[in-house]
Amino acid sequence: MVTTLKKIHTRRYVDYEVTHQGKKTYDIHLPEQTGDEVFTITKNNQTLYEMKVNIHSINNRWSSEIFNENKVKIGQSFKRSRMANFFIGYTYYEFEFMNRHFETFLIGINGIKLLIFDVETNKQIGLAETSGVLHNNLNEWEMYAKNEQDSLITLLATLHMDYRRFTLRGPVRNNVHKVVVGSPKKLKAKYQPSFKDGVLK
Repeated sequence: MVTTLKKIHTRRYVDYEVTHQGKKTYDIHLPEQTGDEVFTITKNNQTLYEMKVNIHSINNRWSSEIFNENKVKIGQSFKRSRMANFFIGYTYYEFEFMNRHFETFLIGINGIKLLIFDVETNKQIGLAETSGVLHNNLNEWEMYAKNEQDSLITLLATLHMDYRRFTLRGPVRNNVHKVVVGSPKKLKAKYQPSFKDGVLK
């Protein structure tokens, strides 16, 4: 499955739309900030999920919580860190969703890529790509997954990362803003073009 996450409005509040094969599948709304941020994910005006994002991104503390339409918690994420070698470290996010466990890694290679791996199988289940360039504070991601559930997990992980690294609020001060992501070689080695090729077949 190939889907697009597109940011369509960002001032005091932020709006996204998700499309698949040219048809809108979800609307996502983030209201004006009043504390911890809460994304509402809707389909046909019905709320399906909420993602509460902790405005403080601190290692080993919860970074986001995910709730279903009945306000039952079904997932969460944590910020983690590892050493690539004796001198260089990197951060990543650990996700739990519907009793599955994932790790997400942001790398800078041919633009910017978010890799999602299933911890139990150590296999990649999702990929999201963006140029890293924001025009008038707006950007979009192309997301790749092999089935519907993995596509949803990829969307949630991408939305979380977009908030952390790519969301600018308030007046547009610069028509073009570029996000730069540095990655140690050990992290870049996780990227396998064959995953995307397999989704596109």
